[in-house]
Amino acid sequence: MAEPKPGARRGGGSLNMTSMIDVVFLLLIFFIVSTEFRTIEGLLPNNLPGEGPPPDGILPELRIVLSEDPTAAGVGFSARLRVPSARVNLSGPEQLTELIRGLIAQHGELYRQHTPVLIQADPGVLYNDVVLVYDAVLAARMKNVSFAL
Repeated sequence: MAEPKPGARRGGGSLNMTSMIDVVFLLLIFFIVSTEFRTIEGLLPNNLPGEGPPPDGILPELRIVLSEDPTAAGVGFSARLRVPSARVNLSGPEQLTELIRGLIAQHGELYRQHTPVLIQADPGVLYNDVVLVYDAVLAARMKNVSFAL
């Protein structure tokens, strides 16, 4: 066999890229299949009231105000709950559901569809209490629920 000359170039070697491409595509498929797409916690839809007057007999909004209750035991619902437009103070979310159902019975199905519900939580109110009120409003099957600052 002939020895290569010191200044001569060697024959072009090549890398087989097929294996690497296969591995890259397998990893890509794995990550696409195993990824869970979720909304960011705390990101809730903020549907503000629409412009223009509401239909006849419909309140412009149903504001629910939660404030901190220092006398609450801390088990279950521990906030003060009031609905200024109805001029009532409630002791829990169950009473809120019944109040909203009564308003729907009084004003009709348009009340459920067109009246925005604003849940306003004062500083110091537990997040769990806000969720319980939100669930109570959804149990009454209201359509437009949002959160106010």
